[in-house]
Amino acid sequence: MTQTRSIVSFSHLKDELELLLQQVGFSEKITGILGLVLFAVMFFIVLGLLTKLLSWLFTEALRRFSLSTSSEFDDHLLEQHMPRYLARFIPLLIGFRLIPLVFRELPQLIEPVQHFFNIFFIVLIVRILRAGLKAGRDTLNAIPTYRDKPLNSYVQVASIILTIVAGILIFSLLTGKSVVAFLTAMGAASAVLLLIFKDSILGFVASIQISTNGW
Repeated sequence: MTQTRSIVSFSHLKDELELLLQQVGFSEKITGILGLVLFAVMFFIVLGLLTKLLSWLFTEALRRFSLSTSSEFDDHLLEQHMPRYLARFIPLLIGFRLIPLVFRELPQLIEPVQHFFNIFFIVLIVRILRAGLKAGRDTLNAIPTYRDKPLNSYVQVASIILTIVAGILIFSLLTGKSVVAFLTAMGAASAVLLLIFKDSILGFVASIQISTNGW
């Protein structure tokens, strides 16, 4: 019930904006287009302001929490901007739910905008996971037991895997093709990917060998 009332209020606000434009003197056709543009701009501005507010709140909360603990993991999370990434989730979810209302006058834009938001979700998840991995790496590097371990290589390989998975999902979203179809098409390009990431892969293998010999 609360969600329904919120949607109705949101739609009413957009109607009021279009009515105001008509009273100023714009024609009904121009009012629809101009109202959509203005409302879309307001929509993204509000989401941006909400993101800034949540980012500040999450950062302050984690900073205060880090002061009360002896662990360095939360400090490294701050260094990797984890609160900023987490703060973007809520505005993205709200914005995604409101896309059909904002672009109701141009329904053909709804799906492309939703794809844009989905891509942003994928990129954001990758950034959160990478930030967590780097924070964990930096925390373990401070422990004598793990200083001689190839933690950086592990993180690099994990980041490569995350990037590849994200790329596959984004390709599937943009083209409408299944992941299987993409992997089939990528067969010819696998050699290129191996060449691009050759140094990271070789460094990873070499570090494992060195670490294994050290054991």
